[in-house]
Amino acid sequence: EMILGDWSSDVCSSDLDEVREVYADWCEEQGDLPRARFIRVQLERARRDRWDARQVALEVAERALLEAHGATWLGEVADVPGVTWTGFERGFVARAEAESFGALVKGHDALARAAPLHHVTTPWPTSEREAAGARAMATLRGLRIERAIIVPEEPFWLAVSPLLSTLTELALVDGYADAPGTHALLTSPHLRGLRELSLARHLVGREGVVALVEADLPELIALQLEERGFTDDSWSHWEGGLDVPAMEKLARWPGLARIRRLDLSGNRLEPEGFEALFESEHFTAVESLKLQYVYAMLAEIPWGSAPGALRLKALDVGDSSVWHEAAEVLAEASCLAELRQLDLPRAQAEEATALPTLLAGGLAKTLQVLDLGEFDSLEAPVVDALVGADLPQLHTLRLGSAHDVGDGDVERLVGWRHLGHLRSLAIAGKSIGSGTARALAAAPLDQLERLQVRGLPEDARALLRETPIGQRLLPTGGLELLAHPQRGW
Repeated sequence: EMILGDWSSDVCSSDLDEVREVYADWCEEQGDLPRARFIRVQLERARRDRWDARQVALEVAERALLEAHGATWLGEVADVPGVTWTGFERGFVARAEAESFGALVKGHDALARAAPLHHVTTPWPTSEREAAGARAMATLRGLRIERAIIVPEEPFWLAVSPLLSTLTELALVDGYADAPGTHALLTSPHLRGLRELSLARHLVGREGVVALVEADLPELIALQLEERGFTDDSWSHWEGGLDVPAMEKLARWPGLARIRRLDLSGNRLEPEGFEALFESEHFTAVESLKLQYVYAMLAEIPWGSAPGALRLKALDVGDSSVWHEAAEVLAEASCLAELRQLDLPRAQAEEATALPTLLAGGLAKTLQVLDLGEFDSLEAPVVDALVGADLPQLHTLRLGSAHDVGDGDVERLVGWRHLGHLRSLAIAGKSIGSGTARALAAAPLDQLERLQVRGLPEDARALLRETPIGQRLLPTGGLELLAHPQRGW
């Protein structure tokens, strides 16, 4: 059935990886080695944590296969009016975008035959009748609705729809629904199997959190409540995101004990709000925490008050100010003792000792991925802090600076004792040139599987392509050389 392209059967719609592996074996037997390789690569990526060192080579292989064959594979899937196939999941075309909710409804049967549709992005339904026509889709796991300004009665349209019955992921992004509407959606009996919920930039507010904690979502493990964020001058005009009472309500929610991935970026979270969260007896299972551009200072977050069971594996505090005091607290916080990934994009070290202090702490011993993209260090070069750090397990480094990175910085980086352990290195700068190309050519990068350099002029790019590291990585797709320092990160 898979060979004939009939995806409507239970076997073809199965989430079991074994079924896809059998199909990969058949593709290999037929001589379709790229497709077989692609299926196996995506299956392997799905099984591994994002900070796993094997992800580097797998991602490089995945991108190379998509660049060579992705358009062809997408083109092989039957056209469905009003629906565009956009991507793959675990080896098969599985993602699509509908131009209207009606197109999704009308294309139900054709979509079921064409591919194992897992995730679809669609506008909000324009009428109750349109929503009522939606039927369950056996393979559908994710639904994303963008820019929906939902009036009071509209959420009930979708809440009763069987389309929700197979979902494990629901995203309502860049929109707004009032409290009764949010409550109607989240308490839908069709969503009891939901595992991931995103209400990003949706002005959830206190009442939205009330709706969340009253919903019956026993499988929920990922929660995104990101808001837009504002400059300091506009916080006083900010409405709709989470505040202290909302955080206190969230902290008392027993369901918090099941959440493994939590995103609270962009909310005006005062220190009291973080106190409620970090002192909650339910705040124990989160492994990935994202707190970009939050109102509170990092030093005001009570990292040391977290329950003893909390062990974060990934922390993103981009767009934050890092003072020495905050660096000291973060470096030795017990909840970060097993940290694998630290993202500090567009963050700013306010004191010369901040970044060296952070990278000298206990968290440095387990760190595998470090993102310092567009990191701003006002008083000391980022590279100086890095080369003095002991990061024995680091395999992925992204390095940039709001104040620029130049050839001299890269030359100093080449002397770092842990450079030879890296599998992925990304460098961005406005003042890098042939000196950077020569330094990287001489560097001990035998383990490197991906090298991205942004900001190199054409002559330096040509030079780097001809170096041994360039010649080794070019055939695999592991070399990315970009002219603009701020694009393609």
